[in-house]
Amino acid sequence: MQIEFPFVEEKANIIPSISRPIARVKMIYEKNEITQDMYVDSGADITLIPYSVGTALGFQLKPDEEIKRIGGIGGGKISVVVRKVKIKISQEEFEIRIAWCMSEDVPLILGRLDVFDRFDVLFKERENKTVFIE
Repeated sequence: MQIEFPFVEEKANIIPSISRPIARVKMIYEKNEITQDMYVDSGADITLIPYSVGTALGFQLKPDEEIKRIGGIGGGKISVVVRKVKIKISQEEFEIRIAWCMSEDVPLILGRLDVFDRFDVLFKERENKTVFIE
């Protein structure tokens, strides 16, 4: 099975615009579902969502829950809680671990953990599309 998503054209800081790889992903937690376009990031260790998306899914921070600090390429750190959710990419539904950020200052990122081992992910730059091959 092959699932394709077109890149999305966005404004960029150092050049006028850039095409970015995205995937339409449905996140499912308990009885809540949210469908969002997420950046497909082969450099991201884990899928990342902002605080508001987690609360819309029904996440609640427990008083004794461990908040972890993770960092990216710029060296900055963000506070996250790791949760398990089901996701659906096209017709494929499976469980993944995600990092629920304690702030809004992050984009929706589909990372490698629990996703890239299910698919061969191709970034077809010349065709401006991302392809998931099962």
